[in-house]
Amino acid sequence: HEQGFSYSVSRQRILHIVNKYDAADLQLLATIGPKTASLIVQKRPFQSISELRDVKGFATQKGWTKFVEKNKITFDV
Repeated sequence: HEQGFSYSVSRQRILHIVNKYDAADLQLLATIGPKTASLIVQKRPFQSISELRDVKGFATQKGWTKFVEKNKITFDV
């Protein structure tokens, strides 16, 4: 589970979503716009959260926290 959150999110679920969703579906997630969705699709597949964190917008703790916080229902275990 992702550290630093008061609830459980599944790393495997996050990786599954970012590796499988197409760009349009990725944009349904909070904080992901067309540019970030395009970057995710270009850099796939992600083997780990640290690889995903290299994507612009997720590299900072603030950006990553906002992404996980706003999508926690989707990422819930």
